[in-house]
Amino acid sequence: MSRGASEPARRRAALALLTLACLAPLPSARGAVHAYGHDAFERVGDASLFYAGREGMLRGTATRATTGETLRGVNDGRSYVQLDDVVFVRGEEAAARHAGASADAVTGAVEAIFFEAGDARRVGVAATDGSRAMCCDAAAAASLGCAEGRVAVAPLGEGEDGSSGNDTNTVWTARAAFYGARREARFAPDAREQKSQPLSRVARDVARDGMYELLFVSCDDVVVADDPSRALGLYSVTGRSVWKNPEGYLPGRKRHDRAVYGFAAAAYATTAAAWTTATASKIFAKDAVHFVHVAVFGVLLLGMAEYLARYANAAQFNETGTKPVAGVVFAALLSAAREACSRAGVYLASLGWGITRQSLGDAEMSRTKLLAGLYFACSLVLELDAQRVLVASDAGAWRVGAGADAHDDVETSAHEFLALPVFALDATFAAATLTALTKTLAKLQARRQHAKLALYTQFTECIAILIVVSFAWQAFSTFLAVADGVAAFRPLKTLAPYWEWEWSARAGWIAIEVGVTVATCVLWRPSSAPERYAYRELEDTSSAFA
Repeated sequence: MSRGASEPARRRAALALLTLACLAPLPSARGAVHAYGHDAFERVGDASLFYAGREGMLRGTATRATTGETLRGVNDGRSYVQLDDVVFVRGEEAAARHAGASADAVTGAVEAIFFEAGDARRVGVAATDGSRAMCCDAAAAASLGCAEGRVAVAPLGEGEDGSSGNDTNTVWTARAAFYGARREARFAPDAREQKSQPLSRVARDVARDGMYELLFVSCDDVVVADDPSRALGLYSVTGRSVWKNPEGYLPGRKRHDRAVYGFAAAAYATTAAAWTTATASKIFAKDAVHFVHVAVFGVLLLGMAEYLARYANAAQFNETGTKPVAGVVFAALLSAAREACSRAGVYLASLGWGITRQSLGDAEMSRTKLLAGLYFACSLVLELDAQRVLVASDAGAWRVGAGADAHDDVETSAHEFLALPVFALDATFAAATLTALTKTLAKLQARRQHAKLALYTQFTECIAILIVVSFAWQAFSTFLAVADGVAAFRPLKTLAPYWEWEWSARAGWIAIEVGVTVATCVLWRPSSAPERYAYRELEDTSSAFA
């Protein structure tokens, strides 16, 4: 009977694994699309500046000349940054200052500066006090050959990449000019691209691997002379920048996410199939099934659904450059529910509910529900912030599905603040679980219930190993982040820049999570021995568990 019941489950598991096996090998990709919605510039030193984005990019294996205008989808081998419908708007007071100027006269400008992080020293002019001026003055024009009133960009030195041609120069500039008293300015395409690019779009191919940054800078005098703290309506920007690498739009730090999510979903699906088979065989054999078995089955289903949703979201993000809001929220809900249920289930099992205690008091059950509810809410908020689902702009509007709120995928201080409640609740669950396990072990030892004592001893050891491994991996992840900015680890950075292997930190946490889930399933697997899970006050004389 159990054999007939397990066969359909095996077929379903095989079908799910075959589907995942077909999806997981898809190539990784890097890139993103960043939207701007009336975002304001800031006054930094001698310039007005807007931080427009930062992404890890790989050089393209093809260009527009080799692919033509009919491209082969996102996996076309091209790597570029492209400015689409970017419009700069200046304040009415700043535009009114040029009311008498000719309609063809340039009365202001904003420059886009796109450069690789290693060439940041070429942008601006270093001052004696350690600061950096962005705009070219008379002294900089004499030493660097830049044009006064524009962004200072130092030329390439002898022997540097780019000396053989402009295509390998990693500093690229484009200029959007204000004419007369107009309030808006747009980029004009390069002369060599005017035939193929519309006036609202300019692009630059990436010819070298690296972490690239995009800045919008204006050297116009927009500060009131008698009150430098007040500006004449600093510029704002709308539009978007498209960062595409050879295989799609996924951000550089997330280039392996699809493969990781695929393997995690496959692991959960395999474990769920095995768990279903084992549990069903006990049900058909009319053996008792404990609440732990039902809870584990629910966690396995949530985990499988979560990582399938994450995989689908990453695939769509790679194709379109924007996140599917409904899919991201759905995955976040599944993730928060799985984490809250797993922690609450571990705590209830540690209390011995239904195993060493026939029932729990109202106070303990209420405390467990409160902690689980708080964890669900805090984890959901943290995940939604990490995914940048809803992003507020300076104009008060909300952009939905933008690539990032800071126009890159770097964690913000707000994200770190939102992570504090989750860390506190994790510590609370860990302390409560260890305390409950200590009491349960003492009770089992006093009752001489050896089968349950062996089970809970191994369960305690599993949780202890989890805590140690989590601390070790957190230390290693912190080292990865810190080493990126420490000069002593520069050889490591040269060998493999941080953005290229930062994904391993997230993959490690997922691997720990899957490993603990599988270990829990092995430890709490359905058993025919009644003394293993059944509540008894008397001594267990059977040694079936051992």
